[in-house]
Amino acid sequence: KQMAPAVPANMEEGVRDMIESMITSGNDIGNIREQLGVGKGAAGGITGDNPLEQLWEMVSPKVPGLTADQFFGFAPVVNGQTLPLTRQGIISCCTVLDILGYQAEGKKTRNPERIPNVLSDAAHIAAGAYCAAIVSHDSRLVERARAIYQFRKIGTEAAYLEPGSQQRKEAL
Repeated sequence: KQMAPAVPANMEEGVRDMIESMITSGNDIGNIREQLGVGKGAAGGITGDNPLEQLWEMVSPKVPGLTADQFFGFAPVVNGQTLPLTRQGIISCCTVLDILGYQAEGKKTRNPERIPNVLSDAAHIAAGAYCAAIVSHDSRLVERARAIYQFRKIGTEAAYLEPGSQQRKEAL
């Protein structure tokens, strides 16, 4: 019985080559970021309006044939796939942002025991897309949520609440 290829055959050739190179070179996040054009902390230094658009400007030359929505997980990459739901797209986008190093969870994602925590953050950002606001004392979660909501034009407000602040004590 023949195994399915790791990378679908009907993907753009440049994207296939990049993914196959990543698979063969192992899980070296520095190498992957270099291949995507965001090495040496480039993504972590992004500030200002629409961070995902800024990331896309850096990455797009390295992923020919993909749209920003495809790259960030909001549209199918392979012809014939169904369009992901908003929730699934946001979770995929959180993974891409971590790989790129934008408000990344750092070494947390390299430790298999911490993956549930990372996925929990992504699920909270996704659930927040259906609410008026998402409030967190995790500044990285808030910044990822703001970037995704702005990129997708989702009206949810993402607010940072300083741990131990008077506002938090009054809310409790």
